[in-house]
Amino acid sequence: MSRHAPSSNSRAYRLLGGAPETEIAFRLPSVRIEQIRTGRHRVTNLTALTPIDDAVTEVNHCVYWTAPWLSAMKPLLRPYVRAFLRQDRDIMEMQQQGLRSGPVLSLIDDADTQARWYYRLKQEYRRARAEARPFDNPIKPRTLRWRS
Repeated sequence: MSRHAPSSNSRAYRLLGGAPETEIAFRLPSVRIEQIRTGRHRVTNLTALTPIDDAVTEVNHCVYWTAPWLSAMKPLLRPYVRAFLRQDRDIMEMQQQGLRSGPVLSLIDDADTQARWYYRLKQEYRRARAEARPFDNPIKPRTLRWRS
């Protein structure tokens, strides 16, 4: 996701001063990197998911920043970070419950583009391994535009 102004529910970014911009990158299969820039300060969030078994996934979240005064705020910010991660956990648990019945996934256009890309990448990766050939990325560059 290319650099852009964050959504209005990201008011906390304004604490860094200046006009915040955020950029998010996903590294398949399970890493999310968000970089927030405001003037001379930077904050980077790294979230990595590691499957432990078929039912358990470990979530690791690290935050790095260049604003020295954020270190003093760390105890105050920790509950907000945990609440953010809890929201994601709760959604993933609901998804797992829904997927137990083996439904046919109905992926719609814009909102599910990244999910469709994931499945195409996964399919190509498996084929490349089975055929003992190099992976050939089936996804072509494209700009996605939608509001959530």
